[in-house]
Amino acid sequence: MSTNLSLFEPAATPVYRVVGNPLAPDIDASLPKAAETVEIAVQKGGLNLADRRLYNVLLAHAYPSLLERESHEVCLRDLRGTDTSNHRVKQAIKRLQAAVVAYNYFGRRGKEWRSAQLLGECSIVEATGVLTYSFPKSVRELLYSPEIYARINLKVQSELNSKYALILYELIQLRVHNQRHWKVTPTALMDLFDAENSLRRFSNFKQRALDPAVADINELTDINLSAAFEKDPSTRCVETIIFTFSKRKARTAIGGERPAKDAAVDWRAALKRELGAEAYNSWFARCSLEGNILQAPSSFCADYIRNNLLQRAAAILRLDLVVIAAPGTIDEAGQAIEIAG
Repeated sequence: MSTNLSLFEPAATPVYRVVGNPLAPDIDASLPKAAETVEIAVQKGGLNLADRRLYNVLLAHAYPSLLERESHEVCLRDLRGTDTSNHRVKQAIKRLQAAVVAYNYFGRRGKEWRSAQLLGECSIVEATGVLTYSFPKSVRELLYSPEIYARINLKVQSELNSKYALILYELIQLRVHNQRHWKVTPTALMDLFDAENSLRRFSNFKQRALDPAVADINELTDINLSAAFEKDPSTRCVETIIFTFSKRKARTAIGGERPAKDAAVDWRAALKRELGAEAYNSWFARCSLEGNILQAPSSFCADYIRNNLLQRAAAILRLDLVVIAAPGTIDEAGQAIEIAG
């Protein structure tokens, strides 16, 4: 599998955190989803859009106590949306238990290949409607402390119209803060898309899965996305898909309206609330923000934010943040820093 992936900056453990309430679909909530669990290939069973949405919600709900507790509880009524019956949720849970996936599809940074179920043992008390669920022990540490992760917005995932759009959204979210392009082979993308046999011919895959997914992401998320194709000169078959992407400053909601709070977010209050007072006071209190440019008071502070807090801050503020040091500031070694104009 030839992927030509660029390196990522590792995220820092202190910023792993679920934002908002994952059980409230009308409020923006998000979770950090490990790269190895974004880049998965289903080996047995099949997962639809509802299954994948449910998995992310269950993971977000369990996240704060993922390592401390063997199992987690949630009321089915908080998962079933407008349904009056628990039948669909139960069927989705069964599919998540039955699906066997290969984690770490690209062998990221030489880590081991791993195969496991998505959900472990589950039970439902019919009288109370409470679901008790678990994640396989072998992947809990990976889920909780990812070196690299995608910030998945649960409100956005509820708006996407196909499993292919959700999968592609997660794959691009994994890269959008560190890259502008991603090259992947059609076979690898078909594996990641969990494409059925009828879509293994590229023309069918492009028409029925890829093109609609790209259109969905451009319409319903804060990502600008396009796809180009490189062909083998001898066979004229597509051998590489090249995605180009960037973040928009504010996400356009369904119907073309912009969320009222996006344009005028109190960035200081938001960072202090979500990162905590200690992290905010240490790294952001003396920063200034203009547009998507965050100006740090020193080179050392700018480097720390880039290496440890950038993904988290960008997700909180919903901006494609660029961090710079103030002109003429002093770095840790006592040298003056000049910022190119």
